[in-house]
Amino acid sequence: MVAVRASGVLGAVALGAGMLIATPASAGAFGTVTGAAPAAATQCIGVAPTYGEVLVRAARTETIEHAGTWVTEGRWTRWVVDQPYRPAVPEVSHVEREWSNEPLEGWESTGESRYVVTQPAVPGTPEVPEQTELRETDPGQPAIPPTYEQVHHEAVYRTVHHEAVYRTVNHPAVYETIHHPAVVLYEFQQNPTGRTEWSTDPQWNAQGNANSQGWTATGVSSVLEAAWDEQKLVTEAWDEQVLVTPAWDEEILVKEAWVEDVLVDAGQEYVAPTYETVVVVPYQPAVPAVPEQGHTEREYSRVVVTQEAEAEVDEVGHLDERWSATSPGEGWEDTGTTRQVETEAPWTEEVHHPAEYETRMTDPGVTCAEPGAGAGGAGGRASTAVPVRTVAATVVAPAGTSAATSEVAVATLPTTGATTGLLAAALVAGAAGAALLAARSLAGRIADGVGRHRLDRGPDTRAARERAAQDAAGRRAHRRTA
Repeated sequence: MVAVRASGVLGAVALGAGMLIATPASAGAFGTVTGAAPAAATQCIGVAPTYGEVLVRAARTETIEHAGTWVTEGRWTRWVVDQPYRPAVPEVSHVEREWSNEPLEGWESTGESRYVVTQPAVPGTPEVPEQTELRETDPGQPAIPPTYEQVHHEAVYRTVHHEAVYRTVNHPAVYETIHHPAVVLYEFQQNPTGRTEWSTDPQWNAQGNANSQGWTATGVSSVLEAAWDEQKLVTEAWDEQVLVTPAWDEEILVKEAWVEDVLVDAGQEYVAPTYETVVVVPYQPAVPAVPEQGHTEREYSRVVVTQEAEAEVDEVGHLDERWSATSPGEGWEDTGTTRQVETEAPWTEEVHHPAEYETRMTDPGVTCAEPGAGAGGAGGRASTAVPVRTVAATVVAPAGTSAATSEVAVATLPTTGATTGLLAAALVAGAAGAALLAARSLAGRIADGVGRHRLDRGPDTRAARERAAQDAAGRRAHRRTA
């Protein structure tokens, strides 16, 4: 920002220097040429406009107060079981019994005993000689001739379907004539008052009627609606399809019936049976008899406990409490007690807005008119005609030649007394000032957010952005008209 403002000041100084150098004199410090006569002439000198920084809005600090936020929490409770209830368990036991020929440790004898055979007696057997017989292993097969069967093949037909033939009979619509009688209004007059009434009933309150209250028919009537006949549709017109020839299938012979001899059994050749010798009773040597063997066992018993007795255990737990805006989960009950909890304390926000500046025109300058136009230009102050003094110099030609004259214009600046040789320096100073002002304008557009990038100008708010956009639009409109 400092560099931007410095560029604007340097541009204004450069333009001022150019204007100082280029301004012509109003009085006579003109150089002359020996032997020249003065002459009168005018010349327009343009002056560029000047700009300066103007404070639009001073730096300020905006304070925003934010209120605190609260939430309502309820007290929830639940019963937490630390030791579940366990009922008493009785002792479970049973008696085991065991037979043994020796005493068992920890067992008691019941006094019962038994004899146990460990090896039963085996009687002796005499010697058995081997016995064999001749058995048929394959019966063979007898000779069987082949057999044939005549197969009758039915004739083959092809079915040709013929569609049914129908005739369309049109039945016209049937109408019924309904006669609607005419609707007639009859006039009646009340004897005492003379008031009249109209009715579609010819016997309405007439004389001689039991309901008569002094009304008599005047004999005047009016047809409200004439009688008419209505044609009511009973059956709509319809087309009936009458069968002329029903559909039928025609059997066409494709192949006649024929008889074929089919081989049913090819028969078999004769095969002789085969035999082999089979041992019917194998040889068994004589076996001597074996006596019975055994011992005496006694019965023993003992009590076996499979489940030890356990005492009853009461349930042990505690009451758990929690404050929460919603239910903590399953098993929690709301006690109805609530409290207000501050979730966020009140706080103050400070928004700092930096000072805002704007480049404004301090002098519109001078714009020269186009050749042939009147005084003044399209903008700025009116142009000023500056007198430029000219002299006519007489040139002496060599002997034998004719004399020629010419006019030479020499301009002298009023402030410094310099000649037209300084005009180039004035133009260079003016161009440098214009370039510095253009650079300062581009930097201002970037700072306003109009250019391609935006410089950081401190904390931004919605109101500050809107004011900056309005100021930037005003400056752009001013530059277009300047």
